[in-house]
Amino acid sequence: MAKKTFDYSTDSKAAPAKFMAAATDFTDNRPKLWPNLSPNRYKVYSVGDHVADIGEGTGPGYGRFKYDWTDDMVRAVATEATATKPGALWQMTVKPREGGGSHVEVHQELEFTGPIGFIFGLTVGLSGGAKFFEKGFLKTVALLEAEG
Repeated sequence: MAKKTFDYSTDSKAAPAKFMAAATDFTDNRPKLWPNLSPNRYKVYSVGDHVADIGEGTGPGYGRFKYDWTDDMVRAVATEATATKPGALWQMTVKPREGGGSHVEVHQELEFTGPIGFIFGLTVGLSGGAKFFEKGFLKTVALLEAEG
């Protein structure tokens, strides 16, 4: 399968710092902040200064990701995965919004592979592409906004 790109964005009343804290929270709390992650598929290999090596996923979908981040951007690159080729990218950029809150942009690049990737790619395609990923991301947005 060819590489697919998915982009989506949202405005939120949650501050940029909340998004950055959630995206770089590599404690046992992570699956609560990101409901599309299964607690039993979550593993921390290492966390350093602005870098982390993390395993996460849901169901048969699993990946090991190298995370790195700045003050307003978090990037995760797959080093291994069950549904995509290594190099799959998830990147979130957060900017303050005039009047408060945040503007959040997410960019993903995935090349589905193998039987799990074929099924996942088909599901994503039939579910609206970027809308499939955005739906899951908006669960996290709602949680962060509910925290006040």
